Amino acid sequence: MRASRELSAQPLHVTLEATRARKIRRSTRPDAPDFDRVRSLVLVFNRLRWFYPRPYLCLFDSLALLHFLAKFDLFPDWVFAVSADPFEAHCSVQLGSVVLNDTVERVSGLTPIMYV
Repeated sequence: MRASRELSAQPLHVTLEATRARKIRRSTRPDAPDFDRVRSLVLVFNRLRWFYPRPYLCLFDSLALLHFLAKFDLFPDWVFAVSADPFEAHCSVQLGSVVLNDTVERVSGLTPIMYV
């Protein structure tokens, strides 16, 4: 609900800056992320997502996942990417080189333009 409220009630740049500030303020960089824990949390998020019946939208789903993972002190990157021909804009969540809410095949054809 928080992601939905933010995306409908404030300009995107405000949401981006708040997300960036939280990440800087609270993020601790462990030597190596516990990918088993991250994978388990993403699976829980995907199961819980069914209880919020909103059509898939990469912006909303990525922001909601970022908020969910922040509750567990995990602060991955919010990656914005585009392709030129045909034009497409997309965002996803990534921890290092691991894509958390999309497939590598889907995002590999896009050029990242911003990391939050």
